[in-house]
Amino acid sequence: MAQHSLLVEGITAHLQQDLTAASKLTALLHDAAEYVLGDLISPFKAVIGESYKAVEARLTSAIYLRFGLPAEPSASLKRVIKRADRIAAYHEATRLAGFAREEALKFFGRPDLTPNLVAEYLTPWEIGAAQARYVARFRDLMEDSSVVRRVRDSEPRPVYAQIDLSRLKLDRQLRSKILLLRRAIRDRKQVTGIEKGFPREFCPYTLGTKDGEWRVFSWQFGGRSSKPIGNGVWRCFRLEKLVDPKPRDGEWQHGEYTGQHASNSCISEIDTDIALKPKLLG
Repeated sequence: MAQHSLLVEGITAHLQQDLTAASKLTALLHDAAEYVLGDLISPFKAVIGESYKAVEARLTSAIYLRFGLPAEPSASLKRVIKRADRIAAYHEATRLAGFAREEALKFFGRPDLTPNLVAEYLTPWEIGAAQARYVARFRDLMEDSSVVRRVRDSEPRPVYAQIDLSRLKLDRQLRSKILLLRRAIRDRKQVTGIEKGFPREFCPYTLGTKDGEWRVFSWQFGGRSSKPIGNGVWRCFRLEKLVDPKPRDGEWQHGEYTGQHASNSCISEIDTDIALKPKLLG
């Protein structure tokens, strides 16, 4: 899998030569979920069905987030990685797995890449060599990328939304607020809005429901409140009462937090959350 991942990353970079280091890292990590799930063949994945794909997608998103990448690559990047993966599969099938050319064309299509580019990756490597080359390439891309920041254990990291909105009867305004706050948590954006007549400036940490009511657990660092906020205070905002929320760029701010999901009375069913959740004090 390490050797295959290096091959796909190399083909991806060849197909689109203006890719950033972050995009190349995305390609290198495209099959990283298999460190948990194992390398299952495509026909077996098809038998398992959508449940397998959903688990694989969520795990892949978590890995991307761990290394500072967008949880969901852009559609154009996903297309070029998929194309590179199929090209790699054709050459691996014909040169390593014993497929006849006609059989490989049927499954993977005609490769639009000269074999000379991939020849180095189609001679089986020793496990130790494959591991060392994969790790070296990973580190190079981490160093070269101006987008990927090194993730410290103490930094918050967002996870994907979990509540299926399509099954809920939501008015357009509430749905819009939910989607806006999902994106703000995912992208770590500050949010401004009006709540109980006070202007609020906050960083959203947890979005979800309690007793059927949508709420967002946030660190309010600016604006006003009925009580002094000092350097900041944890707030539970009801989306029904939150007026005109807008995301904006700015420094991510927070109170103290731990590496565990501390319980709080704001939300009982989590939709979107920062992976390292704030700890309520006092």
